[in-house]
Amino acid sequence: MYKVAWLFLLPLNLSAAEITATASQPVSVQRSQATKVNNMAISKGTILLNGQPFPMVLDAGTDCFTPQDYDLVMSSKDAFGANTWWLQYAMRNMKSESKGDFSGLVRALDFFEKTGMWVNLYLRAEYRDLPEWFYQNNHDYQMLDPAGKPVGRQICLQHEGFRRLVDQYLRQAVRVARTKSSLLMYSIYDEFCIRGWGCFCPRCIGNYRIYLQSKYHSLQKLNESWNSNYASWEQIDAPRTQSFDPNYNDWQHYRLKVLEEFGLLYYRAVKEEDPDHLVWIDINMDLYGYTWQRLCVWWKLTGIFDAFNLGPDSVADAGAVRTAMNRAIRDNYAKAATWHLGISNKEFIDRSELYSLLFESNHGGLVWWYSFWDTLRSDQAWGVGNDVLTPVQTNWFAARELNHLVQYLDDLYTNSKPIRGEVGIFVNGLTDMMRSLTARQVLQNEDPLNMGGLCQMLRDLNIPYEAIGEDQLNQLGSFKAILLGQFSMCGDESTIEAFRQYVRNGGMLIVTNYAFSADVNGRELSNPAFGMDEVWGSSGQINDQTADGRIMPSSAPDNLLTTKISGLRFPTLGGVARRTMGKAQIVGRLQDGTPAITLNLYGNGLVLFIGTNAGEAYNAGHFLEMGSFPPGGGIRLDIQTYNRLVRQLEGWQNYAILLREALGLVGVHSPLKLIAANQTDLLGKARVSLQEERSPANDPGYHLLVVTLEPIHNPIAMVQKNQNDFLGPEKRVLKHLWVSANIPHPEGVKAVYRIPPIGYEMGKIQALPEKIPFEVDHGEIRMTIPEISEVACLLVARDARPLVGVKSESISAEEGRPTRVLVTVDNATNEPLSGEIIFPSGFVAVPVGEKPPRFQGLEPGGSYQREFDVTSPSPVERNRTFRAILNYLRNDGRTGVSKSYPVTSRTDERIAWGWVRRVETGMAEAAQPPTPYGDLYEQALQLRERVYAAYNNGAYADTIRLAREHVRLCARIKEQRRQQLPIPEE
Repeated sequence: MYKVAWLFLLPLNLSAAEITATASQPVSVQRSQATKVNNMAISKGTILLNGQPFPMVLDAGTDCFTPQDYDLVMSSKDAFGANTWWLQYAMRNMKSESKGDFSGLVRALDFFEKTGMWVNLYLRAEYRDLPEWFYQNNHDYQMLDPAGKPVGRQICLQHEGFRRLVDQYLRQAVRVARTKSSLLMYSIYDEFCIRGWGCFCPRCIGNYRIYLQSKYHSLQKLNESWNSNYASWEQIDAPRTQSFDPNYNDWQHYRLKVLEEFGLLYYRAVKEEDPDHLVWIDINMDLYGYTWQRLCVWWKLTGIFDAFNLGPDSVADAGAVRTAMNRAIRDNYAKAATWHLGISNKEFIDRSELYSLLFESNHGGLVWWYSFWDTLRSDQAWGVGNDVLTPVQTNWFAARELNHLVQYLDDLYTNSKPIRGEVGIFVNGLTDMMRSLTARQVLQNEDPLNMGGLCQMLRDLNIPYEAIGEDQLNQLGSFKAILLGQFSMCGDESTIEAFRQYVRNGGMLIVTNYAFSADVNGRELSNPAFGMDEVWGSSGQINDQTADGRIMPSSAPDNLLTTKISGLRFPTLGGVARRTMGKAQIVGRLQDGTPAITLNLYGNGLVLFIGTNAGEAYNAGHFLEMGSFPPGGGIRLDIQTYNRLVRQLEGWQNYAILLREALGLVGVHSPLKLIAANQTDLLGKARVSLQEERSPANDPGYHLLVVTLEPIHNPIAMVQKNQNDFLGPEKRVLKHLWVSANIPHPEGVKAVYRIPPIGYEMGKIQALPEKIPFEVDHGEIRMTIPEISEVACLLVARDARPLVGVKSESISAEEGRPTRVLVTVDNATNEPLSGEIIFPSGFVAVPVGEKPPRFQGLEPGGSYQREFDVTSPSPVERNRTFRAILNYLRNDGRTGVSKSYPVTSRTDERIAWGWVRRVETGMAEAAQPPTPYGDLYEQALQLRERVYAAYNNGAYADTIRLAREHVRLCARIKEQRRQQLPIPEE
């Protein structure tokens, strides 16, 4: 019993030297021996830690406190798989504008050095972090809304005292932190944006007038541009509504400038004090409203961060386009980006979706948000006390799998990216600035999900795509096709002319309703405007649409798409825009003959116009397939509503077929082919993301094929379930999946490996790469995967690096008892290897048998394996985790290091510890008055001691078994007390 308590309090009693001397990770040992300041950098969008690629795995669920609990942090590190902690220190520790108390920050950073966990230091300097003295000393700090009313306690971003305080706080905090070896990077703002309309205080209105003077130089020029007759600058007011006029345009651009300057205040303060660490910023919503979809204005603000964090949401919602924008930050601005997701306690997040988000984003790292008190401190994450799988437990272990996978792949992950697409998605920052506050979007049901739905079609078709904005107009020619929609509603002459030339030169536009229908001020003109009706081949008016109906293909013999979509039907959503036909061919009509889909030849290019919200229809259909409806749709499903919507959206999948056939007209095809023995139609059911090594100078040395299977949903059950019921989808399994991939120089591929997940089984690990047979035919690499359940990650290796596998049937958690572990080495390079298998400092590894831990001349595609008995240094409580480490030498003289997954008892220990705490809670409840008596209570006392003994001996399976018995025993005691019956002697 005392050992249990001693383990829990141990971190408070050991010195840094005592802890790091027995650290279970080599990195901890190295850092304790030679404490140094880390150098962080960005190279072409890749985060570098001391010159090496670093995939950040951030535990951000602990953001509400600063724990210094060694076991808690190590469970996050070794069991959950995080390598970085989001440590917060708030500006409320400032005692005045120039002086603050940073002693707590020093203690926290020193503590994390002992754990080997890196720190992403969140310097909280926001309106919610102000010390009380600030409010007492300042009275003009409040942000005012258009009506002149305070916006809660939010602060005007241009308040001089606020800005001075922020600057001094950041500089002082950085001076304290910059020399600490646990510091990885700084985080400077959470959900960075101007909420709503911005600030209308006298200070901001005055600064707006100064902005206008600097832009126009004279009232005469402003009046000419605005078509106004102001007699003085003081007469000019900021627009209080969405007026869609030049004043509104200038006000929105001014707000963007204010936000940029505010961001630079943070960025400069940190970087001037510490140029050796990165500035990371969390971005959770767009600039001008709560659309949560586009975030394209962030492309205008890349000067205020080194790396940013963008939550992708679910793939079905907006993840498809947000992951593309996450990548675009790297490809177009050479910035790093991570993505984040919440660990839900209400809904199951399937592994296939998590893998898609992981690999389709920037490859900078991943971040997990969750409620610490509900998820981790309560042991719900580890499934303690649950008889069935809950969303929290399932999602936690799925996140754990990704965390360990990223660190196992390491440079194979950070140095790869999705292949560049031949299809572009034009996400227009001007539209975001001018239209995203509109309460009523054009058409009846238009939503930013229209763009997400179009991207979802491309994902289902396995066609790579990119997101671009106005800054990339010079890259239009690199795409064979570009998608436009209401998300590119606003335009200016230079943008319009760029797209007109793009089509004239042979490009294809796929256009949904209201693209380029509004001017630079957001004012709607026509559908389309700017004379683009000649390019579209048809014209229309604003807000002129039919009722919803069903689109049928045209039978015109000269239509390029007639035979390709014959027999298909397409649902409408938001009606169909009425068209005045020009030269365009009619591809599809409503039943009354109204043109709904047209194809126009303009110059050497093509324009496919879809007069309804095809993307949103596809998105809504996908949600209905899962038994839900898109968020923000304003519809609560019951079975009658569900059936009505299913009938209305019947044929929604056909839009993907239309898109595929249209793209085929300009030579855009998927680089992947899939055939499954037990499934005839794989559209939307099986997806493959093709990743390539970032190698601009040479051909990629490897590719990753990430196969994700859509779960089998039961929408009726989802609609009918009770609100508090947990219902997850069924895992999809495909047998003998044939995959063909078009990659450069497939004849050079040496081997294909299936990357194992870490999995979880108490006391065991089996994480061995699996070699997959393949062939090269017609310039493609082809393989058959015997079986896939949910996901598979394949390494196609021309010249990668060796993979290290581990397997153990009994991971020791007992002092002095070794762990028998099988270590495998697979040579995924293109030349013979020599190498040696070692283990972290302090761990004693004894080879089993006569085969040495060294090898020579391992051929490409070859494998080597060796068993070891590995004993951890004492105490085992501080040395639960080790990895097999391969130091290797290539024939060309280059050296490298590869590591296995962690072999750890930490996960088992955390689960067992949770059960120990349940035993304590149950015992305390059983001891409540009236004083219990009899053999039943004595049995509970004795059983508790057996639980403690099993835990302290590292017998965690026995700990859990005995704890379950104890819980049942305490329940009997509690029930008999409730009935106020005497407890019988036994």
